[in-house]
Amino acid sequence: MPDEPELIDKYKLWYSELFEFNDSNEIISIYLNEDKWFEPLDEYDGENNIADQSELFKHFFSIESGDIYGYYNGWGGLHYNRALFEKLLPELNTELIELIMFSKNPISRLQAFHYYLTHKSEFENQTEIENWMNEVLKNHPIVNCADSDIIGRCNPKEKLMEYVKYDLERE
Repeated sequence: MPDEPELIDKYKLWYSELFEFNDSNEIISIYLNEDKWFEPLDEYDGENNIADQSELFKHFFSIESGDIYGYYNGWGGLHYNRALFEKLLPELNTELIELIMFSKNPISRLQAFHYYLTHKSEFENQTEIENWMNEVLKNHPIVNCADSDIIGRCNPKEKLMEYVKYDLERE
């Protein structure tokens, strides 16, 4: 929206059939297929118990939980998706980690793969997980990644392995 009041009214008139506006003259977001955000990808053949999980889990699982893969931003805080994952960790078990591997949010999937790669001994069906992870990483060539406050496009497999190596070396 422009800053000039007379233009705001004109723009609202022009776009009133396409969008709704709030009291601050901002367009109200339109969400499509919201009910599908909380469903795993079609390839998932386990038990879908997302409805039984916390609101935090549902939000992390959804497409709204962030689109940047990385740890810390340039201001000393965790990136949104990573912060949610850290907060969610006490609720998680291996079955839920595997379910997250089938989230429609590619960044949440990467967080689950990261957890798996740094805690492999906790998982029984490693071959299935490795096959799925390789399939996902092969077919999803680019994501938004962050190093400090620099956000750019990166190869998720390379960035995942970089973070896993760093975490395993710290242990």
